[in-house]
Amino acid sequence: MALLAVLSASASNAQTIPEPKVLGQPPGLAPGRVIPQLLDGNQYRTIVYAVNLGAAAESFGLDLFNEDGTPASFFFSELQGPQSHIGGTLQPLGVSVFHTNSGAAVTQVGWATEFDNGGPDVSVYAIIESADPLTGKWTTQSRIIADELEVLDNAFEPRIFYDQTNGYVCGVAMVNTSIITSNFVIDVLDENGVLLGSSPLILMPKHHTDFLLKDLVPASIGHAGTVTVQAPGGSVATIVLMGIKATNYTVGWTQTSLPVIQ
Repeated sequence: MALLAVLSASASNAQTIPEPKVLGQPPGLAPGRVIPQLLDGNQYRTIVYAVNLGAAAESFGLDLFNEDGTPASFFFSELQGPQSHIGGTLQPLGVSVFHTNSGAAVTQVGWATEFDNGGPDVSVYAIIESADPLTGKWTTQSRIIADELEVLDNAFEPRIFYDQTNGYVCGVAMVNTSIITSNFVIDVLDENGVLLGSSPLILMPKHHTDFLLKDLVPASIGHAGTVTVQAPGGSVATIVLMGIKATNYTVGWTQTSLPVIQ
């Protein structure tokens, strides 16, 4: 979330200040309302942040979902147990922090969205934290940019930059926040903009999916380039998208988030 400075100009020296744009944010869609990936267990946990950027106290609430859009229950350390909803009241410039940390041997996957009646100045985001499989210590963090994006064929096409050279592996997570089932096409291009492969994707409302590029398009192994999400045939959808780049366990464990642009 960018910090926006408000500049005043005198009447005798009036000027128009262009409104800053959030990367990947088409007009009319507010950033900081959806967390596209929640991970807990099997050397992963998610740290959820709610921030009030306003000048008055505001409420917030997050509903948690499974990959199929049904209500989920995640364990949060600060709340001392599993929760399907987290929320509260934030003072001006206040922050609330919640850690998932069930210690389960199997990774639980889901996502979260803020209530429509939450405070207008509240933004939520998350950090996925991973532990070194050899030491068990929490060593790597990746910030999740929680912008809602519009997908429209030949107009808005969200893109993620990836780099799978030198043994790195990249993946994508995605939530369909539209009210209808949406058809997508995932295109993977190489460093020269040449199409390596495409894959259709059907995603129902409130459904989440994630995939590794090496599995979706094996020809992408060893390449850097871009991943494009399209909604063909004139359909319109809204999604939340994120990307991750990681090493594999045999060479040590690191991960980072990947930039999303539109």
